[in-house]
Amino acid sequence: MAAKEASVVIPTYNGAAVVGETLTSVRRQTFEPFEVIVVDDGSTDATPALLQRHADEDRRIRIVRQINRGAAAARNRGVAEARGTYVAFLDHDDLWSPTHLASQVNRLAASDTDTAVAYSWSCLIDMKGEVISPSDKPLFEGDVLRNLCRRNFIGNGSAGMVRKSALEAVGGFDESLPGQDDYHLYLKLAERFKFVCTREVSVGYRLVPGSMVDGTQRLLRSLREATAPFKVRYPEFSGFIEMQEKELVQWCCSRALYEHHFGDAAALIGKLAKLDPVFAAYSAAFVTIRPLLMRARRKRSQTNGRFEAIYSLPKPSQGDCVSPADSG
Repeated sequence: MAAKEASVVIPTYNGAAVVGETLTSVRRQTFEPFEVIVVDDGSTDATPALLQRHADEDRRIRIVRQINRGAAAARNRGVAEARGTYVAFLDHDDLWSPTHLASQVNRLAASDTDTAVAYSWSCLIDMKGEVISPSDKPLFEGDVLRNLCRRNFIGNGSAGMVRKSALEAVGGFDESLPGQDDYHLYLKLAERFKFVCTREVSVGYRLVPGSMVDGTQRLLRSLREATAPFKVRYPEFSGFIEMQEKELVQWCCSRALYEHHFGDAAALIGKLAKLDPVFAAYSAAFVTIRPLLMRARRKRSQTNGRFEAIYSLPKPSQGDCVSPADSG
């Protein structure tokens, strides 16, 4: 099979409600050539049929199916299947603007081989694709390990592109982690490679509703397990990582308030008080006004509306769609 300049890896599990929109945003990319590898991690809903429809329409899409092993294993399978020099990751419920791949490939292609990661900025979107909050546009480049220990500034699993050779050098995603495997991967990469930023908002990161009390417990456990080796190797950064834990609870509290789960928000403030009473008092005040700050930022940045409308997504490419003659 011919090599591609870029490979897109999308892990999915029971994503029928969202993965079609995600694939449409990928098919609208202005960059060529690229391939899309969708790893169906044992879906039991309508996902397989939906994926097949997209693959029938667009030859750039390949579907790989496996028994359910988790997102990290699905991403590793996608990397193993990838033929691209660069590998971009996209969660099955997030969206890209049309220039996302082009901007990341251009940054990496213009950099030396010590630069292994290009990342883009993200905005938050809801289940309808409406922008909730614009990106805060973090800008860290070069040696970023200190900054990345202080905060996962890449932010989500859909904002990064990595040289495949670097992924292989650090051993890919850790499948033993209960979550945060993307953050753990970027920490490993930051130990050995440099990062660059596209300085473009090109990712719509979707917030999925759910119980924030239960979700926070899982996220905290994942964060602690993902960062534990780095706290040992870099004790000078351990304080940064511990601050992340408190800020994670604060962020989950903000989400609970946004979704009108007031009981969850109160429980999370109580949990935060056990970690740091002073920070909990500050957070109780901050998360109350955060929705107002988000609305003000959204108005100031002129990002009201749907992600796809704001970024004027063009018509999806057919990517050498299968003709009746080819299929027969």
